[in-house]
Amino acid sequence: MEHHQKNINELFRIFPACGVIIIFWLILSSTVSAQQLEDRQDGIIEKAFVKAVSIYNSEIGRNSMVYTGSGYYDPYNGIKGHQYFIDDYWEQGSLNYDSHAFDSIFLKYDIYRDLLIIENFNSNGYLSPIQLYSPKVSSFDLMGYYFIRLEKDTISNMRTGFYNQMYKSQDMEVLVKRRKEIVNSNEINSIREEFTIKDRYYIKKNGMYYRVKKRRSVLKVLEDQKKEIKRFIRKNNFRFKFRPDNQLVEVVKYYDSLFK
Repeated sequence: MEHHQKNINELFRIFPACGVIIIFWLILSSTVSAQQLEDRQDGIIEKAFVKAVSIYNSEIGRNSMVYTGSGYYDPYNGIKGHQYFIDDYWEQGSLNYDSHAFDSIFLKYDIYRDLLIIENFNSNGYLSPIQLYSPKVSSFDLMGYYFIRLEKDTISNMRTGFYNQMYKSQDMEVLVKRRKEIVNSNEINSIREEFTIKDRYYIKKNGMYYRVKKRRSVLKVLEDQKKEIKRFIRKNNFRFKFRPDNQLVEVVKYYDSLFK
């Protein structure tokens, strides 16, 4: 009894996260029935422990090098909304970090400070998120969105950071800088700070990045096919008013098709 209790304690030391507890009990329950558990408890616990360690070595251990960086803290309590991309939830994603690919990593993207964060638990089992060293993150996937890191481009006035690559072909690219700002919101008898979305949109053409805001700026970038693009926009009733992600992608795709 003392022997298998020691193994359980060791298991929780290695795997403080709740997910591993679930794995442990799934292994245990799939191995034997309740009656068998009473009869062969010591041996089953031992086998479950060995199996769980094997899972760690094969699945978690191979990603262990990505769990480096400084601790992440949230200083925004009291501000309405949140600083993250889409949702304030840990979502499973993948990334390329320090020239190595990692998958099945739980991530959040702080778009206010442009930081990629990974879920991590300390030795006591408490959540202790890590912010990755941004220059080592070349790309990542999160909730179906693909992000790349670009260095500062003074010619195009592009800042260093992560950009959502919405579309890419041999000659064209559509990028979105996902951003949030803190603004004052007027509420009844009070003024309260809140996060608001302030995304910026870019088209890359002939190696140059162009920021686009409205229909006019899109037409200016694609002016060599202006007549056709205007017709396409009018036909599809594109407005480019609020978060025109898909509209912008469709326009650039159409522009690309005119040269095929």
